[in-house]
Amino acid sequence: VSMVDDSLPITPLLELALLSGSLSRFKDDSALPERSFERLYRQWLVNSLTGKGAAVLIHGSRLHPDGMITAEWDAYQCCIGVLAVQTQQQGSVIGAQLLKAIELESLSRESTCVVVKTQIINQRACRFYFRNGYKEIQRSNVYHFHAK
Repeated sequence: VSMVDDSLPITPLLELALLSGSLSRFKDDSALPERSFERLYRQWLVNSLTGKGAAVLIHGSRLHPDGMITAEWDAYQCCIGVLAVQTQQQGSVIGAQLLKAIELESLSRESTCVVVKTQIINQRACRFYFRNGYKEIQRSNVYHFHAK
């Protein structure tokens, strides 16, 4: 697992990011403009690659990563953004290794916790986080308003 910056080609990372959003509410919302899901995930990725207090870690080669995780830190906590593993590698240890790397980075930054938000409909992700020691601390409803 290694940290990368914006010198890395964005295409393989974007493919992974879009894979992670297969159940995203932004993808399923038919009231959003076409391709807004892709634009949003691209911007999140760019922000993680270039933002202060943000990072992207990958597993595998720089040009063909098997997995990636994005995170952002504030003074107290780490917030995981995107965690994705290539389809053929899902169920391996790659996701757990990426998560552990973020936890170690968070300790080095003196963060008090690592937070991740996922949708309850994404049962596979929920089980993954539970298996890796994460606990559900809150449920909330998210509503989209579309200005006409």
